[in-house]
Amino acid sequence: MVEDARSDRLEPGGMRTGWVVLAAGGFMLLLFGSLAVCYAIFVTATPRDRTPPPHAFPRPRLESDPAAELHALLDKQRKELSGYRWTNDDHTVLAIPIDRAMDLIAARGEKAFAPIAGVESAADKPAETKP
Repeated sequence: MVEDARSDRLEPGGMRTGWVVLAAGGFMLLLFGSLAVCYAIFVTATPRDRTPPPHAFPRPRLESDPAAELHALLDKQRKELSGYRWTNDDHTVLAIPIDRAMDLIAARGEKAFAPIAGVESAADKPAETKP
């Protein structure tokens, strides 16, 4: 009785393993054949030397005379701060020399940082609403 129960759970003895081995071998042959074809395509389609040739970097653009260029820059800034000029194309805003601006601020005394008379700030204007 014990042998009958065991025989029901086992595979039948007449199973042919040749077909399983043949299918596995065919699959392996297909796999390695596909890899060989991919490798052959890769070798023939890509150039032998894939690295770009080395090239020299361009020379850096250095300052030829740093001290003279610094003095020229400082002179230009001093000229802008010490002269009168228009700051916009409409000629509505004038830049005055920095020394004159500091004298004007100092002359105002305690009211030096009070709002300038006649100039409306954005906070004083009523908000515009669009219909």
